[in-house]
Formats: sequence, structure tokens, C-alpha cells
Amino acid sequence: MEKTGTLKIANHESKVNGTLLARETDDQDEFGAATEFMINNNCDDGDCVTITGNLKGGVFWVDTAKKVDSSLCAGPALARAEFSVAVAKSAGRVPAKKTKAAKSATPKLITVPGKQKKAVKKASNKKGKKP
Repeated sequence: MEKTGTLKIANHESKVNGTLLARETDDQDEFGAATEFMINNNCDDGDCVTITGNLKGGVFWVDTAKKVDSSLCAGPALARAEFSVAVAKSAGRVPAKKTKAAKSATPKLITVPGKQKKAVKKASNKKGKKP
């Protein structure tokens, strides 16, 4: 199985797109061995990597690892990030509700061709009972 994603290294444990990595070793620390293996293959925290191995019980057991072009990791993750930013920007501030005082502000002047300007109160958009 092959997997490409962003490598994260923290507390001597490695993850690719959130999947914990392990490497078979004579030691008891398979997770530390995977991190050491990634570093020995010139893969550092934040790099885009392609790994091969097997997924067992939510842990990816690494056989090979190599650093790859970052554009291979930018696809869906970048689209999600751009979408999140767009949603956050569009969410913005919600305008406050108009109060009664604001609704009954001075009437607007409406010009009808050939007639004098009259102050006319704009009709309300309220839905009421029909007669």
C-alpha cells in the first residue's frame, strides 16, 4: 500500500495525514523506529512524503519512505483550507435587527415624472392577516 501526505513529527512519533507510523525493529519502540527511519530518509516535519507499507489496526507499518514535491500534498488539503477561509470570510458579522425607531425614520422622497416631490412613507414588508 502507498500513501502520500504531510509528515508530522512530535514526541518522537511520526504521522502522515494523521495516521501513526511504526517500523518493525528488534527494539520495543516501533513508533520511535519509524521516526528515526523517516529522518534517515531525509524526511522532516512538515515535508510532503510518500510511504509504502501496510495498514494494521490504524497504524501504518512503513517499509519505504521518500520526500516528494509539496504539490502532491496540496490538492485536497489546500482546497479544504481555501474553502474554510472562504466560509470564515463570508460568515463575517451579521447585521443587527432594525429597531422600531429605525423603521419609522423620516419618509423618503419619491419623484414621479410630471408631479411635485412628495414625502411618501414606504410600504411595510410585514405580512399580516389578509382581509
